[in-house]
Amino acid sequence: LSRKNQSTARDLTLLIRHAHLYNKMREISSTASYTIVEPLKKKRYRFSTVNNTNINLLKDYKEIEISKTGFTNPAGKCLAMFVSKHGEGFVIVILGEHNTKSVQKVSRHIIDNL
Repeated sequence: LSRKNQSTARDLTLLIRHAHLYNKMREISSTASYTIVEPLKKKRYRFSTVNNTNINLLKDYKEIEISKTGFTNPAGKCLAMFVSKHGEGFVIVILGEHNTKSVQKVSRHIIDNL
């Protein structure tokens, strides 16, 4: 990533709202982990598990339909999510946190208080 890349909370809100329109994006984004099966020679296979970078929140909150994590040194830890709760949809954007734990703490507070 270039240090010149920049997104605003508004940009990320538009991205999340648009991604939420697509079933496949919701499915992939809200999957905690996925195992890839790679066929090798002689009926052998290699299995690789890929974990979502937002796995802890996804395990605890079924309301998260889309999530996008991000990090650069200038921006810090960031997270954008689409959450459905009480029959309504909410976009949550968290920017500039110091570490993953602080992003999760802020996220949990917001989701719990929707």
